[in-house]
Amino acid sequence: MAPTALRLPWMVVFDREMERSGFAGVFAVQDVPAGSEVWVDEAARKARITYPDGRIAAWLGTAVLQVRPDEQLYEVTWHVPGADPYRIQFRPMDEWCEDATIRETGYELYMERVQGKEDVLWPQFTALALDPLLNPAGCPLPDGTYIHHDIAFRIDFGRHGSPASLLPVADTLPPVLDFPYRSELALHRPVDAGGKTMPAGYYQATVSGFRMAEGEVTSLTCRGKAGVFHVSGKVIVGMLHDRSAEILSVIEDHMLHY
Repeated sequence: MAPTALRLPWMVVFDREMERSGFAGVFAVQDVPAGSEVWVDEAARKARITYPDGRIAAWLGTAVLQVRPDEQLYEVTWHVPGADPYRIQFRPMDEWCEDATIRETGYELYMERVQGKEDVLWPQFTALALDPLLNPAGCPLPDGTYIHHDIAFRIDFGRHGSPASLLPVADTLPPVLDFPYRSELALHRPVDAGGKTMPAGYYQATVSGFRMAEGEVTSLTCRGKAGVFHVSGKVIVGMLHDRSAEILSVIEDHMLHY
């Protein structure tokens, strides 16, 4: 069987975005090496490639499942027009890992931009991972507790009639910050930040460091027309107190938990 290509017309919207950066055929045209097995239902926006080495790539709408049996890696990425993708990934624990919870399942959990979307994204993950057409290799991941960045999640894949669920364990979540995680700041005087002077003006501020135990802010990253600078939480709090800076609006009240 000669190499061919799998065309995914519903992914063209993402290629149009990529073409603005000089890349073509990234999402809507997939290379299919010789010896691969292909299944596609274009009307349902479903497709799968099983590669000769056992790897699987499968599509359910704009969600893409990657299964790599040799690495024991399972991942779903949701592509979103004009925004960064969402991602849920299970990867084998580090061989030196001593965390009892991680060792129980043998996997670590990794997520990007999933908070607040669990009720939608997790059932989609399980629909992809457990669908025999999309993932004929099967998903051996057990129900149980998984760790993501020191936060524990109780996971049910919904194999036995119960609803699929992904729920954080409350007492493993980091504390609430005493400063807005993301905010818009007006600086009324220049700031000396790491040897460079940043002018007064409008900045978007993101908390980039805090103490886990107390939630106390230790550093901020501020972005504005004049550039990006980093400043300690102590300096900004002092400026807020002496009115040389003010919070114009709060974009996110608290730091995202994961």
